[in-house]
Amino acid sequence: QRWFVDNPHRVTVVGHSDGEYNAKLDEKEKERLQQMRQQLKEEDISTVVREAQDLVAQQDHKEDVSVLPTLVVSEAVPRVAKTYDSVITEVAGVELQVDEQPTNGITYVTVMLDMSGLPARLIPYLPLFSSFLTEMGTRQLEYKDLAEAIKASTGGINGGLDMNPGVADPRQTEVSLSLSSH
Repeated sequence: QRWFVDNPHRVTVVGHSDGEYNAKLDEKEKERLQQMRQQLKEEDISTVVREAQDLVAQQDHKEDVSVLPTLVVSEAVPRVAKTYDSVITEVAGVELQVDEQPTNGITYVTVMLDMSGLPARLIPYLPLFSSFLTEMGTRQLEYKDLAEAIKASTGGINGGLDMNPGVADPRQTEVSLSLSSH
């Protein structure tokens, strides 16, 4: 309340587009090309023109697509897709749902942390916390070292906030903090 809502400090940023921006950009490009052309010898200009003509001819040339390998959908996609059942297990006294997927050996993880025990006064700060979660260090690693460790072994980690209707009472909202690898 004190730092965000009642804070009297404000910054107003107003942007105005330049209606002549593209024309100015084109004019700068023409000037730059004119300067470059003045520095070229006649022989260099002939080379540029010839290479441009060769490029256009090559781009307009019809390729022989009959030499390319072809793939028929029925050969590539099985008639019946392989399905994977969820497995519910327990790790360190915590229920864990494992869903095997065909990811070529790459492991993706989504961890949902139940926030129902969090005092109601702190719930409004969860979006801010989840956005900063992957931007901070830990007791053992400074931010830079943690970022490098994450980068070395994953495609990245995201923090987020999930709000879903309660299972027992849909009028109640269940709040979860999620951590996902990608």
